[in-house]
Formats: sequence, structure tokens, C-alpha cells
Amino acid sequence: MKELNNKRQKLFILFLGLFIICTILFIEDGPLNSDRVLYYSYLRSLFFDKDLLFVNEFERMADPSYLCYTTDSGYIGNVVTIGSALLWLPFFLLGHLFTLACNLFGNNFTVDGYSKIYILMIKIGTLFYGFICLWLGFLICKEHFKKKISFLSALSILFLTPFFWYLFKEPTYPHVNSAFTVALFLFFWYKTKNERTYSQWALLGVLCAVSIMVKLENMVILVIPFIETVVKIYNKNKIVILKKVIFVLALLFTLAPQMIVWIILKDNPFNMPGNENLLLPPGETSLKLLNPSLLQTLFSSYHGLLVWSPIFFLIITGFFLLFKKERVMAVSFLSVFILAVYMNSAIIDWWAGVSFGANRFVDISPIFIIPLAAVLKRIGKDYIFPLLLLFFLWSFFLFIRASFYLDLWLFVSYKDIFRGIAWSIKNLSVVLSANHIFFRTPLGLLVKLLLPALVILCAAYISIRRILVSRRLRSFLNYRNILIISLFCSLLLIIFLIHAGKVGERSRVIHAGSLKKYSDKRYYSKVKFMFAPTYLENASYLFGMGRPKEALEEYRKAKTIYPENASIIKFFEKKYEDIID
Repeated sequence: MKELNNKRQKLFILFLGLFIICTILFIEDGPLNSDRVLYYSYLRSLFFDKDLLFVNEFERMADPSYLCYTTDSGYIGNVVTIGSALLWLPFFLLGHLFTLACNLFGNNFTVDGYSKIYILMIKIGTLFYGFICLWLGFLICKEHFKKKISFLSALSILFLTPFFWYLFKEPTYPHVNSAFTVALFLFFWYKTKNERTYSQWALLGVLCAVSIMVKLENMVILVIPFIETVVKIYNKNKIVILKKVIFVLALLFTLAPQMIVWIILKDNPFNMPGNENLLLPPGETSLKLLNPSLLQTLFSSYHGLLVWSPIFFLIITGFFLLFKKERVMAVSFLSVFILAVYMNSAIIDWWAGVSFGANRFVDISPIFIIPLAAVLKRIGKDYIFPLLLLFFLWSFFLFIRASFYLDLWLFVSYKDIFRGIAWSIKNLSVVLSANHIFFRTPLGLLVKLLLPALVILCAAYISIRRILVSRRLRSFLNYRNILIISLFCSLLLIIFLIHAGKVGERSRVIHAGSLKKYSDKRYYSKVKFMFAPTYLENASYLFGMGRPKEALEEYRKAKTIYPENASIIKFFEKKYEDIID
């Protein structure tokens, strides 16, 4: 037993060491922009302003015309969910503490939520959640496969999929946070899959709701307990309906904070602001449920899943190999994957906008670790490392090329991909010595953080060590008490958000001038943000595929809904019309 624990500790230290090295090399202190401002603005506004009026956040951190539109209730809309902000909260508070401590040591950082320390700390928070996500996946996987295979599978998900990009390069996007919540849900589901008590079903509902609050697309994980229940009915096992009711009630109660946010912003608890009454061209819709772009989502050079991350050829095979070992798990995980493919291909921007590969699949990364391990076990030692090395080099060179300003929003052909890889190989020595890749955070900032960080970490270590050795605490932390704490935190959050709504009513009077400015630009901003870039990106894709007439139609749609950019669109129209003629 001691030997097993020692092996696990060695793997843990190795895994943690890799994370620390990658963090030092790749983490950056750059400002937030684009969609990332939307996720962070919840946290900053609620903490400092005690409201959900995002005027000052959007004006300070981004181009307001890109993000702002007014809702029917008179608020500035926010089309993303609140989950990532809640996950970042502990690290945001730590950043606040760091800022105050640094200023005590003679620095002059602003204590307003905008300084570099706050942003850097939420990025470190994402790194923490990414580490826990992969470790939980490893812990589940080792129950079925050897530790080395399980560890290698978890590392493959880290380095051979877009997980790495969104963990170290773009950590302020919600994808890694989302993967963490899915991993937490899966871990608890797996550990209690034989027979759950009422409190365990309720806690499972809480974890599912937290995952949905981070990304709405995570609703696909609901299929896992559904399939589990269907299998039990098929096997004529006893089903306690009350347990399922408790699961649903706990899920809805935990989702209540998100619903309250939607009520404040939109006067509707079930609609994301900005997703209805959009001014689209006639006959157009944001979802194409009956005409999904399945093949493009999987095989297109424009961020296609299997092209940018060929490791998924092995993962898909692994679902079927896993069926022989764990049928319920295999069917459940494969169903989640199929639903995710369908949902992403049915969205109008199936290429996921300005993304590195198929970024939306990062959200469900934990379900890929076990099927990948099933394939690696079957392949054998002689072929595993050459094959994974080939996949690693493909991902590594794509990462390098994208880091050097490969236009991710423009169509990328197969020729562009191979040219980019060839360029990366040719200029490898120059690339590795450039500051575009390594040491993006200035050492001066790290030095300023070092002394207060050591003081705080030492105090935290002493406190936590004393707490953890307490037998009373270990006996207290059972499923039932964790559930009670979770529901109590949800209740506190609900009360605080209701208070924030009242504060927001007063704040709207103060910011009346800014709100009127954005209200006047409602048509322009709202539609521009939601759909004009999508049509432009789609036009780029169609033109790259050799379909200029269809590309021209997409540009004309963008012109219809985004007249302010007509000069750019006319330029492309002339270009395409000349080709067509």
C-alpha cells in the first residue's frame, strides 16, 4: 500500500512540476479583451460596484461598441454566464490581498480590479482548475487501467488537444473552467455510481448545475445520469423516483443565481440577454438544427476537430474499445461526445469564431481520458511513443504558428496548415528565442509579487496544515455536510444578487448618459456583436473552399446587418465580383 501511495505521489509531483514549468514559460500578464471581458466583468462589477451594470468595465477594458447593447430592462447586456466568475472569486480575492500587500511593501498598484495582479491571479486560478481537472480524470482512469497508461492519457489530453492553448495561452476563456466542473461531476458520479443516497443525488445535481453555469453547452452531461437510470430500469433494478426529483430540485436551486442574473438584465429567467429579437436577414437563424455542419466540424481545415487534433481518431476508437470493459460508461461518454458534435455543428459558427482548433470540445475534455487510455493499452509499448510524438509535433508546430499571428478568424486551408508547420520547422530556432512564446509575464512583476506571496503562502500553509490534521474536520467533511454548505452558499449568492439588482437600479440613474448612448446604438451594437463577424468568417471559409458566389452572399448579409463596416465589405464584394465575372 505504501508503495502504491509513493507511486501516486511521484506522478502527482511530476504532473505538478510540468504545470509549474509551463506556467513560468507561457503565462502572460496581458490585458483582457474581446469575449474575455464579458466573463470577468461579472466578478469585477459585483465585487467593487455591487451591481450588474457593466458600463465602466466595458469602457475600461474593451471597445464598448463591440460589447455593449442595452436590454429591454435598461441594462447593459452580457451574453455569457456567471459560472467562471464564481470559480475565479477565490483567486480574485487572493489578487486583492496581493495588491494590498504589495502596496504595503512600497509598490503602487491600483486597488480597483483592473491592475495586472487581479488579471494574473484569475489566470492562475484557471491553471489550478486545469490541473485538478486532469488529475481527477487520471484518478478515474487508473481504476480501469495501469497508472502509467492513465497518466500518459491525461498528459496527451493536455498537450495534444486545444486544452493546452486555453490553459496557458488563453486562460481567461471559460473552456478550462468548464472542463474542471465536468471532471468534478464525473468524479463524483463515478465514485457513487453503485448506489447513491438522497444527499449524494442532491450533490450530483449541484455539481451539474455549477457546470451548466460555467457553459450552457454543458447540459449534455445530463445524459450521463439519464442513461444510468435507463440501464437500471432495463435491468429491473429498483428505482427510487424521489432521488431523481431531489436531483432536479437541487439542480434548479443551484441554477437560481444565474436565473436571477437573467431576470435583472433581461426580465426573463430562461433567456440569455441578446439571444432573442435579433435583427437577422430574412430566413436566417442562429441554429441550423436540421442542417448541421457535421463533416465540417470534424474534418474541415477551418478548426475541424480531427484535423487540428488528430489524437481524436484514437479517442473515438477508444469509445468502442471501452464498451467491452465498462458498457454504461462507454455509452454515456460516447453519447455526450455525439451530442457535443451535433450541438457545435448546428450552431451558425461551427468553426467557433477566433479559436485554436475546435475549442468547444475542451469543455468536455475529461470524458476523453478513459477512452484514450483504452486505445493506448491496445496499441502496445512499441508504438505508443512514436505515435504520440507524431501527434505532439503536429500540435506543437500548430501552436507555434498560431502564436506568431496566424489569423485564426480567417479561413485556414490544408495548404495553409502545412505551410504553417513547414514555416515553424524552418524557423524553430528563431521561434524558441522569441518573446512571443516564452516568458510573457515580465520578471519585474513576478519579483514584486514574490515577497508578499511568500508571506501569504507561509501563513496559509501553516493554517491549512493545522486544519487538515484535525480529525473533527475530516469527520465533518462528508457528502451531506458538503451538500448543506453548497446549498447555503447558493442561498447567500441569491440574496447578494437580489441586493445587486437593487443597487443596479440606483446605478442606472448615475450612468444614465452612458446607457442612453448605447441605447441609441442598439441595432448596430447588438447585431454586430452577435452575427456580423460570423457572416464575415463564413464568407472567408466559403471563399477558401472555392465557392466565391456563396461567399459573396455572406458578405452581403454582413453588409445588411452591419452597415457601419460597409466600406470593408464593399472592398471584398468588388474582389469577389471580379472573380465571379
